[in-house]
Amino acid sequence: MGLVLTLKPQERIILGGAVVRNNGAYSTQLMIETHTPILRCPDILPESETPCSRIYMAIELLYIQPEQREETMKLYLALTREVLAAASSMAPLLQEVSRLVIAGEYYKALQKMKRLLRYEKNLLESITTAT
Repeated sequence: MGLVLTLKPQERIILGGAVVRNNGAYSTQLMIETHTPILRCPDILPESETPCSRIYMAIELLYIQPEQREETMKLYLALTREVLAAASSMAPLLQEVSRLVIAGEYYKALQKMKRLLRYEKNLLESITTAT
């Protein structure tokens, strides 16, 4: 049994390494019959330059570009070390994410990263308001 995706008009997804858009005026359904990485629009991080957003992007790349795993994993590890050095309070959440990354559960890791992104946003806002 495959996965049925419904795409709204103009909605995009990443399917494997391809960006797919419903270019029509009506919703459409796709049946995905093989195992392939899929990222829906809400899971695709818009461009951002915060430390945690770069970690999120590295996990996205691990998920959708498995052929680049070794290089991307080095990037992921370097980015997590940088974040931990700057904000050790993120360690518990990063450990949860890292367990999922190491297990190859990239989609689940992305979902956990959303919590970390919210935490980072709150942390950055508190620093900004304190100054």
